Amino acid sequence: MLRATLVLASTLAMLPGAASAKTFKLGADPKVATVTLPDAWDGDEADGQLEALSPDKTIYLSATAVDAADVKAAGQEVSKVLAENKIELKGDSRKVAALTVAGMSGAAISWDAKDADGPTQVHLVTLKTPSGGALVVLRWGDADAEKDHAAEIDAIVKSVAAAK
Repeated sequence: MLRATLVLASTLAMLPGAASAKTFKLGADPKVATVTLPDAWDGDEADGQLEALSPDKTIYLSATAVDAADVKAAGQEVSKVLAENKIELKGDSRKVAALTVAGMSGAAISWDAKDADGPTQVHLVTLKTPSGGALVVLRWGDADAEKDHAAEIDAIVKSVAAAK
């Protein structure tokens, strides 16, 4: 029986969903949303905003909760962050898809882009929060890194929830 329990525990520990994680609360008080990162990801929350890197530093992710009136300003901030990191979007590659996560509707926008290291992918997710604001999630990384971290990225996006 002990051996079976140890085998089961070892098997569960190897499953992607069984990995431990860190949850971050976003927005000013009161907090409006949460995002959960795998423990292997390096994440830092300051002033209700999250910045994170994949373990191999190939994927950057940020998440910010904003008031509805500040959505345009948040878009300008995203443009500023991309410019500071010398990321050039290929405008004709823009793709937009409707998205719903945890009952929050929004959009997923992606672009092919170029940074100092070469071709990269940029993704922006905006979700309307129950508080009337929006959650803005930005990430970028090269196509190979996106494939390598696809399951983690999917889990992070699916972890987004309205704060309780």
